[in-house]
Amino acid sequence: MLILFFLFAPNFVYRIQSYWFPIPIPRETYNVIIYSFFGFFKVIFIVFNIVPYVAL
Repeated sequence: MLILFFLFAPNFVYRIQSYWFPIPIPRETYNVIIYSFFGFFKVIFIVFNIVPYVAL
């Protein structure tokens, strides 16, 4: 659900994050960080949920 929010309302999320946490990073760097997190989360999900299920 949170990933969908980042995908469909990226400007809103960037503005809210910049308001709450005033870190001076450009929008492009923010996009790289967010999408890297999504990729990492997907890999962790696969490793800890799907691989043990297949092993059983």
